[in-house]
Amino acid sequence: MKDKEKNILLYQKFLKGEILPNQEIELFKWLESSESQESMRFFYKEKWDSIKECNVPAEIQNRMLEFINKHKQVENSNTSFLFKCMRYAAIIIFSFIIGISAEFIFNKLHNSSNNTKKVIITANKGQRAKVTLADGTKVWLNSDSELKYDNNYGTKERNVWLKGEGYFEVTKDSECSFTVICKDIEVEALGTIFNVKSYPKDKKTTVSLVQGKVKTTANNKSITMKSNECVSYCKCSGRLYKENLEYFNNSLMWKENQLAFNSAKLKDMAIVFSRIYNINVVFNSEDIKEIAFSGVIKNNSLENVLELINITSHIDYEINKDTVYFTKKINTNY
Repeated sequence: MKDKEKNILLYQKFLKGEILPNQEIELFKWLESSESQESMRFFYKEKWDSIKECNVPAEIQNRMLEFINKHKQVENSNTSFLFKCMRYAAIIIFSFIIGISAEFIFNKLHNSSNNTKKVIITANKGQRAKVTLADGTKVWLNSDSELKYDNNYGTKERNVWLKGEGYFEVTKDSECSFTVICKDIEVEALGTIFNVKSYPKDKKTTVSLVQGKVKTTANNKSITMKSNECVSYCKCSGRLYKENLEYFNNSLMWKENQLAFNSAKLKDMAIVFSRIYNINVVFNSEDIKEIAFSGVIKNNSLENVLELINITSHIDYEINKDTVYFTKKINTNY
């Protein structure tokens, strides 16, 4: 394989969050060289032509423009600055093609270029993200979630910080445990598969173990978990306890694009809808918020979810742009 083709492949791995640290160093050295310019020009044009009809969100455009302007003074020449602009633009374009969060791509480049100590991966509302860490550990982030880790991850420690929900397939390393640190709990593993749900607005934080063995700790209390077990930490009472098998099964369905609710109140479901679909929810009365739902929704498009709520309850809905309005059905008593 020619060096040019190899470097373009490394660049694509970088955009997907799958590049290894030594490959990243090699890539950035190439990007700073003059010989990369022609290859990057062709790459940029090719990706741009493939999505001519795609509109890049104004928010992302503005953030990238601010970033470029902030670094404009440190460039050695107009030519090098031009090609940096092209690279940043190509990142946005390519992020839409491969279907991952542009927020993740921006944060990854921002941290790499400034040699900061934290790498930040973000899945915005309505999006998901996947990343492969330096040791081969794979992480899937649910909507409205953030993962942080040191840029020297894996050299001495394997610690990550999670806000939101993440599914982890951890590479085994008997000499270096893997730890997920949330606001309320810590989850320690050597090599295993598990899910952690730790959203700030939720009433509890939950750990679901698919395979292997982990230790979950909160308030100086620890529970060692076995496969197919689920442990929750109640933020109000400070209690750490085991959930039933049904709760365990439901906790993993998001990764298969399914929604599961067990006597969930509509006000709590609305928080989930806001994360997944990036919408606002408005209720026309307080009593609607307290209506409970149970069941599994396999095709979880927004329209399908709202129709099921409408069919199985006394609730109507209306969608206006990015807001869903829930109202009582006329002539209905609870």
